This record gives sequence, C-alpha cells and structure tokens, in this order.
Amino acid sequence: MEQSLSSLLDALAFLREASPNVEGNRVKAMALVQQAIEQTQAGGEFDDEHGGGGAR
Repeated sequence: MEQSLSSLLDALAFLREASPNVEGNRVKAMALVQQAIEQTQAGGEFDDEHGGGGAR
C-alpha cells in the first residue's frame, strides 16, 4: 500500500506541475488521483485496524 500511495502522490505532484489544458482533463485527472489516494489511505487504515497482513 505504501508503494501505491507513493506512486499516487508522485502522479498528483506531476499533474499539479503540468500545463493546464483546454478540455479540463488535467483537473479531472487530479481529482481522480486524489480520490485514489483517499481510498488507498482508507484501505491501509482498515488493514491496520483489522490486523491485516497485506504487503506494505
């Protein structure tokens, strides 16, 4: 999970630095990556609370 979270944070940083486009795809992508970050964090918290042995 930590590696996934790190990759998502890197992607978000890259998108924030990217040039904006006319179609709004960058903004949509940032929102979706942010959603994925939140879901990954929630999954990690669930795993911690329930004694999960998932790879981190």
